Amino acid sequence: NIQVYDFESVKHKQVTQSTYGAELRGAVAGGGKGMLIASFLTEVIIGPQSAERLAEMHDAGTLPVDVDLVVDAKSLFDGVTASEVKVPMEPNLHMHSRMLREWLDRRI
Repeated sequence: NIQVYDFESVKHKQVTQSTYGAELRGAVAGGGKGMLIASFLTEVIIGPQSAERLAEMHDAGTLPVDVDLVVDAKSLFDGVTASEVKVPMEPNLHMHSRMLREWLDRRI
C-alpha cells in the first residue's frame, strides 16, 4: 500500500555546476522532509514522543513508518550506491553524497 504525503518541485537557492549536484541537493532535501513527515506520523501511530526519543528512533531506523525516496537520476543512484561513494565534480557536495549513503546503510 502506498500513500503519497508530499510532492513538490522547487527551484534551488544554491547554484550548482551540474545536474548531478541539483539532483543530489533535491534528494537530500526530499529525504529530510520525508523523515520529518515520518516523525509526525510516528506520533499519530504511537502517541506523543519527546524530541530525544524521536531522534533515537530515527537514528536507529526504527520509526514505524517507511519512507521511500525516489530519484530519476541514474548517475545519482550509481554514485550513492557504489561500494565507495564517488566524489562529485563539486567537492562541496561530497558530504551530501555520504549522508545519502548513510541513510541507505542505516535504512533510515
